[in-house]
Amino acid sequence: MKFIAFLFFITLCLTQCKSQPKTQKVGQTEIKLNNKMVFLIGGKFISSNNLDTAEVFIDPFLIDMYEVTVADFAQFVQITGYVTDTEKPGASSLIRRGGRLIDMEGVCWKDDEQGHPRSKEDYDYPVVHVSYNDAIAFAEWVNKRLPTIYEWEYAAVTGKVNPEENFTIDKFEWYSDNSGLRIHKGGEKRANGNGLYDMLGNVIERIELPKENLTHLIGNGDNLLKIRGAKGGSFYEDKVTVRRTVLGNKNSASGLCGFRCAKDTIIVK
Repeated sequence: MKFIAFLFFITLCLTQCKSQPKTQKVGQTEIKLNNKMVFLIGGKFISSNNLDTAEVFIDPFLIDMYEVTVADFAQFVQITGYVTDTEKPGASSLIRRGGRLIDMEGVCWKDDEQGHPRSKEDYDYPVVHVSYNDAIAFAEWVNKRLPTIYEWEYAAVTGKVNPEENFTIDKFEWYSDNSGLRIHKGGEKRANGNGLYDMLGNVIERIELPKENLTHLIGNGDNLLKIRGAKGGSFYEDKVTVRRTVLGNKNSASGLCGFRCAKDTIIVK
């Protein structure tokens, strides 16, 4: 019976993933999202990063196949009237200009990595210039959340690639040597072994960090309420740096940083 229940659980979760509707209801409003979600089974996992090394157990979960796009974020803003952190008076975002990074006011989620407005035809690019607060607000609106650091790492490094294939980083990632120092549309590179695109490179992705990680790094105090993490590196970093976990203020934004969402899934006992 346990085996049958387990098979039912797997079938149900895979169905939940594959039939993930592009049109869904948020409250009384129907929205059309361009993203799909992938089911991951979880289990024991050894996390090793520049913050800690730990053996953790990961419950089954769903995670977005692609980074959240400008088009999907635009629906959120238009329907809710949400104002992002960079749109508030005196706020700025980090942009790339002339091979260096500078802070600029008046930049928002509608703009590209250089702070130039995107045309509506380019709204299928990953959204950037969004803070941790903005990512959380969007995720809650679509009944999702941000992945934890351990879920994100599990999604990035598990799964199998054909061992006979000539594996090179350039087939899977946009980083400084092959990106032209700009963001690319999701899905232009190959998916990883879990069917996820751009887990490394393209844009850095916001994550949730366990409180113990933050306490270890910055101690208790006001900073514990302000600092949040991100993973995966961007088009601007080299192939080593893209694997690091970075920290930043939860109100801050950057033309290098976006996000993807995760979601709890059904557990059959």
